[in-house]
Amino acid sequence: MDIKIVEVKNNFRSKSQIGRIRTETWVKNNLYCPICGSAKIEKLENNRPVSDFKCPHCNELFELKSSTKKYGGSVLGGNYNKMIEVINSNNVPNFIFLHYNSELIICNLFIVPKCFFTSQIIKKREPLKSTAIRAGYIGSNILLEKIPNCGKIYLIKNFKELSKSEVLKKLAMIKPFNSVQLNEKGWTFEVLSIVENLPNEFLLEHIYEKEKPFRSIYPKNNNIKEKIRQQLQILRDLGFIMFIGNGKYQKVKY
Repeated sequence: MDIKIVEVKNNFRSKSQIGRIRTETWVKNNLYCPICGSAKIEKLENNRPVSDFKCPHCNELFELKSSTKKYGGSVLGGNYNKMIEVINSNNVPNFIFLHYNSELIICNLFIVPKCFFTSQIIKKREPLKSTAIRAGYIGSNILLEKIPNCGKIYLIKNFKELSKSEVLKKLAMIKPFNSVQLNEKGWTFEVLSIVENLPNEFLLEHIYEKEKPFRSIYPKNNNIKEKIRQQLQILRDLGFIMFIGNGKYQKVKY
């Protein structure tokens, strides 16, 4: 891939619109499908809700987010109700996050596969004021900080392109998460995020130490420890950890 974004002739004056045209053109001309490896993905018609691109081979959908600022804990999303609707209907696309600098060089490019999108990572914004052009519009923020590290798969990192085979291998590794029920994913990924930051071998007690934060997230749940054990069983069944015995676990897919 060419990590240089080329200038594109257009009639826009808005910097955001110019940036959108530039980055969409780059994706159309350079990006392969990170899901199946197809050489190209196709641009969809403008103004589609939530999706920008589609792979002609595997039919996976992609939404592009681009910015001249490095992505941090959250990023501006789209219409809140539409985001929740597509997540609950299992029609959410895969998201591409592209960060480029003032010289139009791509600094970082990563994909968050659709299986990592849950209602827990979509935060509702305040409605726009009555004086705004889109008065009453309710936007959203995508909480990247709540997505496990294995759900952020880089194609370009710190100006360096990762090999296509490595990217496809990482995507294949997380495929088992597609089988997790939507109503369980929030819990599963919360526990996975904790596991990612533990040593290769860890104890059940290490997860229990996070019981208090879980209570703030799920205040109506009175069986936090039982739920944590259930999620560890799910991660074990998916092949991400293994149970050694005596309350001890070991990471596998890391």
